Amino acid sequence: MFDYLILLNHHMVESIDNSIGIEFNYEEEIIVRKKVGVYIAFTALILAAILFAFRNRISSEKTKIIKIPLKQGTAAEEVGTYTIDQLTKAVLENNINLVNRIIDSKSVDINGKDSEDKYPIEIVLVMNNCDMAKILLGAGADPYVITADGESVYAIVMKGDSNYLKEIFIKYGK
Repeated sequence: MFDYLILLNHHMVESIDNSIGIEFNYEEEIIVRKKVGVYIAFTALILAAILFAFRNRISSEKTKIIKIPLKQGTAAEEVGTYTIDQLTKAVLENNINLVNRIIDSKSVDINGKDSEDKYPIEIVLVMNNCDMAKILLGAGADPYVITADGESVYAIVMKGDSNYLKEIFIKYGK
């Protein structure tokens, strides 16, 4: 009924043949073994192709190395290097710890534009993020940078509804 049952030990097959009267053809055993061998080889070939393709995909992608600053007193006191895109992403995600590490590293111009033509201080407008605005403005972000729409971030805030955000920008906008 099942082909794999034919792969029984030669002695077991003879004893089964004798006890229940089943005829066994040893040529079928050889054919089945060849089929199993082909299936195993084919499966191994497909697996190798998948692994090869996956390895090439990983090695072809750009690898970004990020150095994270260590606390003082560690064996290697080194300052991390970051990009403006990492800063704007951290601002958008409200990742205060990462924003502070990036600012402290001094490896990014806080008034620079990212790859999407946005300033980090402009990102605080997305969620009216007052805490992040304080951090960026306190670190030297320019509230008067001109956005892609041709208006300063300061002017956008002054037209907005958040009185607290207005107070923050007025304090740092002098």
